[in-house]
Amino acid sequence: APLSVHVDRGKLLQVLRNLLSNAYKYSPDGGSVWVRLRCLREDGQAPRLLIEVEDQGMGMSEEALARVTERFYRVDKSGHIPGTGLGMSIVKEIVELMSGELRLR
Repeated sequence: APLSVHVDRGKLLQVLRNLLSNAYKYSPDGGSVWVRLRCLREDGQAPRLLIEVEDQGMGMSEEALARVTERFYRVDKSGHIPGTGLGMSIVKEIVELMSGELRLR
């Protein structure tokens, strides 16, 4: 039987918007961004939505990975890539409000 997950539509759209915006901003011109959405059920738990976003960007250092969800933290310090440094912190807050988990690598 198909699995379904109940989510707040507005919050899910904000998460997707921020993740995709970040992926496109940090990918080279003409680079690809892949998005996968899957519904998972583990050990009798309620189904969960897994969102994976993969880009061809420059990658992040260990320090950047540890700090990217901090408010106003910017990986790009040069100012060449637009943004406020809030996108990933908002993603983390929304995901945690929905009892989820944000994993970055």
